[in-house]
Amino acid sequence: MSNSLAKLINFRGGVKHTLSIAGATLAVLTLSSAANAATVVLDFTDNSGTVTTFQETAGTATATFSNSSTNNFNFGSGGLTIGSGTTLSFDVSFDQDVELLSYISVLNAGSISFDITGPGVSSLGNGQTSNDFIGQPLLLAAGETYTVTGNFPGAFGGTVFGSWTINDSAVVPEPLTILGAGTAIAFGGAFKRKLAKKNKK
Repeated sequence: MSNSLAKLINFRGGVKHTLSIAGATLAVLTLSSAANAATVVLDFTDNSGTVTTFQETAGTATATFSNSSTNNFNFGSGGLTIGSGTTLSFDVSFDQDVELLSYISVLNAGSISFDITGPGVSSLGNGQTSNDFIGQPLLLAAGETYTVTGNFPGAFGGTVFGSWTINDSAVVPEPLTILGAGTAIAFGGAFKRKLAKKNKK
């Protein structure tokens, strides 16, 4: 016997799952914060001076940039610079899960490409010109460290990032998901008992 005990809910931004219990199909609606994910911009053009570490906030996410090399971050060219004779590589971490999408370069010189690597991420050979990160969206996990490394095929090269674009929310089940799953299991159990009694008659 196959019964549909619940109609599929068409909810904008929701994710629908089905759960089968005792031949019955239940619909469980998962509301996820991804429905509220915002595309936001980390703006590097509002920085100045020379620093070893700095933070940028966009939307709900805060990124921490650190540089272990002898050359500090230098914002004299109007943004976040990576290049020969300046910052050769740097690390970045976020205080929450984010998706890294694209970048805008405001100044380029010579020849350079750059890689972003870290846990679960390997985006290699990104070019100087404003573009999507290779393999985007790149899921950067909260608290993990990711390294941006410049590659210099010629004697000189550099690029100045004006901004990075991210999605500042990852998929996180909301309380309605837990409530829906609990209700589905309880309802399925009751239906199974009712079905067992009917079959005994």
